[in-house]
Amino acid sequence: MDFLDDFAYPLPFTVIIELLGIPIEDQEKLRRWSDVLIESHITEKNKQSLNESSEAFIDYMKNILDLRRKKPGNDLISAFLKLEEAEDHMTEDELYASILLLIIAGHETTLNLISNGMHALLSHPDQLELLKNNPKLIHSAIEEMLRYNSPLFASTMRLAAEDITIKGITIKKEEGVLALFSSANQDEAMFNDSLRFDITRENNKHLAFGHGIHFCMGAALARLECEIAINTILNRLPNLRFDKEAKFLKWRPSNIIRIT
Repeated sequence: MDFLDDFAYPLPFTVIIELLGIPIEDQEKLRRWSDVLIESHITEKNKQSLNESSEAFIDYMKNILDLRRKKPGNDLISAFLKLEEAEDHMTEDELYASILLLIIAGHETTLNLISNGMHALLSHPDQLELLKNNPKLIHSAIEEMLRYNSPLFASTMRLAAEDITIKGITIKKEEGVLALFSSANQDEAMFNDSLRFDITRENNKHLAFGHGIHFCMGAALARLECEIAINTILNRLPNLRFDKEAKFLKWRPSNIIRIT
């Protein structure tokens, strides 16, 4: 099986589009658009596909919004539309952007968490056996999966609020900064033996979900989905292992996303 496409992808994508109230049969085209729009580098080569995917998504969402205005349901899009008459309601463009953000953030990072987490377990047979023999360790295991190989390699661009000097390097006010979660989460000053994957690790205060006002609003849902996914597949497929014939995994080239 292709663990990513056959297992890790369907669960979070199905959950988020059902929460939004989008027909399940449209998930493949939504995934195609999402895969293009998550690209962090805009070049002459991919600019056309980015524009085409963006236009296709907006046209699709116009139809969905029209449908939900005529026939509202118990879903997030219907809830958004109920606020249209409010004084500070979202504009149409803000609504499209919010829904796209929920689709991408609602499946991409959880997909990465499930697949990266399973990769870490299969790469560390002792930890895999420990979890299989004691499923109650799933909570600390998920926190270690988040720390050890975070779904996001780095934050999106931030601007420095003021001049700041760190170890002799000065970042000037309003200069762009990328915070590397993967580096912070393996900081020896914070985590003992930080390069070791240990599902029993205590006091695991990682930054995989961000911090402060940028803390991920979907953190609880992502943790729950990963808990269900990992424990279920280990229960049903206890002999799951890497394909010996498979080539060495290649990680997706991205400044933000961390996934094979």
